[in-house]
Amino acid sequence: TKDGYILTNNHVIDRASEIEVVLTDGTKYPAKLVGRDPYTDLAVIKIESDGTDTFTAVEAGDSDDLRVGEFVIAIGSPFSLSSSVTLGIVSQKGRSIGMLPYEDFIQTDAAVNPGNSGGPLVDIDGKLIGINALIQSTSGGSVGIGFAVPANLAMSVAQSIIATGRWERPWLGISMNLTTEGVVAAEIIGNAPADKAGILEGDILIEINGLAVHEPKDIQRAVLKVRIGDEVDMKVRRLGQESSYTIVTETMPVMH
Repeated sequence: TKDGYILTNNHVIDRASEIEVVLTDGTKYPAKLVGRDPYTDLAVIKIESDGTDTFTAVEAGDSDDLRVGEFVIAIGSPFSLSSSVTLGIVSQKGRSIGMLPYEDFIQTDAAVNPGNSGGPLVDIDGKLIGINALIQSTSGGSVGIGFAVPANLAMSVAQSIIATGRWERPWLGISMNLTTEGVVAAEIIGNAPADKAGILEGDILIEINGLAVHEPKDIQRAVLKVRIGDEVDMKVRRLGQESSYTIVTETMPVMH
C-alpha cells in the first residue's frame, strides 16, 4: 500500500530478528512484522517511517481471470541480484505440490530462483497476479518450474492480517477424504458451521455453490472465495439420496 504495508512470504521473514526494506533507489527503512500466516506461507510487514512518506503500490489484478499460456513477469532479487526481471508464461493453475496445508499455486516457467520468494508475479499490464513462493528443482536453481500464490488469495490474506493481525479464514468445519465414491465428509467438527447445517459424517459432497466437487481442494477453493458470515450451498448424497444444505461460514479457530 502507499503507506508502507508490504506483502511477502512467511518463510522470507521467519525467524528474523530485524527487518529492513531497501527501495530501488537505495533508500533503507526499518520495518516491523504485522502478521503472518504459515498456512499460505504469507506475511505482511510495515515500513516504519515518520508518516510523511508515500510509497508506490503495485496494482492488484484478478488471478481468477489468468489463462494458461498468458505471459507473466517475475520480479525479485535472485542470488542478491536486486530488481531482476524474468519473462515466462502461465504453465498451469491450481497446482498442489504437498508443501503447504493449502495450495492453489500458479505454475510458471519464468525463471524463479532463491531470492525471488515474496516478489511479485505480474501480468503484461504490470498488475499483480501472484506472489512467487516456491520452485521445484533438483539442482536448487531454476528449471522452469516455479509456483506463485494467486493474488486474489494473497490480497485477501493480507487485508485480513492488516485489519486483525492474522488471517481470519472462513471455514465449514469438515475434514474430507477422497474415495472411490467421491469426496467424503470424514469428520464433522462439533458445533462448527457444517454441523449446525446438518451435514453428517459419511455424506458424499457432490456440489458446492453450483459447482461439481471432484476433490477436497474444490471445496477449499470455493470457501476461500466467500466472506465470513456468507452462505454456502452444499449438495450431498446420503444413502443414495441427494439433499441440499445451506451452511453459514464462520471464522476458523486458531489451531494449536
